[in-house]
Order: sequence, then structure tokens, then C-alpha cells
Amino acid sequence: MIFNIDIMKKLFWLLLSFCFVTSCDKRIEQCKTVTVNFFTAVMENDEDAMLEAYPLAYHMHYFPHSDSYIINSVNKTSDSLYEANLTNTYSKGKSTINKEVILYMKPKDDTSMTIVDSRGLYPKDREKLYKFAHRHNMIPKNCETDQQLGAVTDSVRSELVSVIIKMQTWPYDYFEISQVNWRLLLDSATGSFLVTNKSKYTLDSPKYKLTYYDNRDEIVATGNGYITYSEFRPGDKVKVDMFTLHVGRAKSLRVRLDLNLERTLENILENN
Repeated sequence: MIFNIDIMKKLFWLLLSFCFVTSCDKRIEQCKTVTVNFFTAVMENDEDAMLEAYPLAYHMHYFPHSDSYIINSVNKTSDSLYEANLTNTYSKGKSTINKEVILYMKPKDDTSMTIVDSRGLYPKDREKLYKFAHRHNMIPKNCETDQQLGAVTDSVRSELVSVIIKMQTWPYDYFEISQVNWRLLLDSATGSFLVTNKSKYTLDSPKYKLTYYDNRDEIVATGNGYITYSEFRPGDKVKVDMFTLHVGRAKSLRVRLDLNLERTLENILENN
């Protein structure tokens, strides 16, 4: 039997092209499947199913909304990366929002794809961390995808939490407590002190804590209250009057701010 080499080469390349197209078509269908799975989970508020399709979705802090969606196209953009272009429709108050969304996908195994990033799902309008970062120019210009935005806001949160912990453990860099004057009144203590906000943050209705000690430096009583019932702005000085019952034979007093981590974080995000 005589084989024509040119014909064999053409058959080989034809077969290879067929296998490549078939493989691409299979991956395209898998992309559509994981896209449908994700948006079905979004519409049903099924967080476990959302994370099954898009494991890193929790970095966006809020799960997206969707009432309906249209898959406009699915394309292969590199050797292992695919993207689906969609229009997502959801209600916001009395308005209906149509938003363009891109899902980036990679093979999970031979039979399925997984979403690794996205664009257009991050809730900029609801995420306080994003709004704070945007106001303070903390978002890099090349930060475009939802995972990049999530990483930036995670970093902002970590930075603010670190500041709040320092406020609690070493407040002297942020607040000055001075002119502490107090005296015993029968079994109670009365007096006043001055607090200055040396930080760059505005706090809403911050609290203080009083700790009374006896002559052996053992705690005999505690008290608390509000420094102010309004905003405590950078540079503000507030005189606080205090009164504590049942302090026994207290000999010394320690005054410090009583800052709840989550509440203070909310304060900073909303007021700064």
C-alpha cells in the first residue's frame, strides 16, 4: 500500500484541529454550566453553592444580587483562562439595574470549571470598607477585578483593626487623659478628667472605663460612661464628670477609653 505523505500530514493536522476544537467546545460548555450554577445559587441565596462555583467570592464581603442574567459570550483568553461576559439584572429600591459582569474561569478538573475572579460583582455601593478606601485614595489605579478590590479592602480592614487595638492597649499616641481629679464621698467617688483626641479619627459617642485600686494595687471597683454623646473629633477636648458607687477604700484611679473593636471600626468607616 502506498501512502501519500502530504495527504497524511493534512489528515494529521485535520485530526489535531478537530481534537482542539472539540476540547475547546467542551470547556466552553463547562464554563456555561458553572456560570449557571453560580447565578442560580445567587438568586436562591444559597451561599454554599455560590462558594462551590466561586470559592473566593467571600473576599467580596457581600454576596451579589441577581433577579435574572443573560450570558452574552464565553471565550478562551489564554491557555487555561476563560471568560464569560454577562448582563446581570437586579432590583435596587424601586430601580432596576442592568450591570455588565465578567467571570474568569479555569479548569477545576477534566469535567468542570471553577470561577477564579470576576468584574462587576463587587458591591461598591454597599461596602463601607471600599468607600473609606476610595475617600482616602487607598485603591491603586490598576485595581480592577473583584478579587483585587477585595484584597485592598481586606488590607484596609487589617490596618484599621491594628490601629484600634493600639488605641486600646497603648492609647497615649491617640488620646490624652489629663487633669484627673477625684475624691471619696462616703462609699462613692466623684470627680472629673479631661480627654483630648490626638488621633486623626472621629469617633461617635466613645466610652471610658474607670478602675479603682486599694493600697495593695488590687481592684476594688470599676465604672464606665460616655465621654460625649456626640462626635469626638480630632483635636476635641472634653471635660468628663464622673461618679462611681461602692468604691470602698480606693486609693488610686486609672482612666482609659473603652473601645469596642467592631463598633469603633464602624465609627471610623462611617465618620472619616
